[in-house]
Amino acid sequence: MGLFSQRIFLHDIHIHFTQSSSNKDGTSAGVCITTAILSLIKNKIIDFSISMTGEITLKGKIIRVNGIKDKSIACVKNNISKLFIPNDNMGDISFIDCDSTNNINYIGVSDYKE
Repeated sequence: MGLFSQRIFLHDIHIHFTQSSSNKDGTSAGVCITTAILSLIKNKIIDFSISMTGEITLKGKIIRVNGIKDKSIACVKNNISKLFIPNDNMGDISFIDCDSTNNINYIGVSDYKE
């Protein structure tokens, strides 16, 4: 580890977002919010060429979301080549009829540690 020892502080963090007034298909930002918090804590920048979607349980399980097609199109418009999605949504890719989404590398995950 080098000359300096590293101190690690373990804390449970639970953030609850109340229902917003905007209508949407469902929740899908849990993984993004978790990544943003961890990025800040670890002082690590997340690569701009990746995107992610999915809800997350308190134990880190990634849950299915709606709107994979719309999220894929948004990736294309923003030159994002890698999209992390819940494993339960991997079957939705076959229903996306937009040819421009063929350049997206879909990565299915079932647990945040993945």
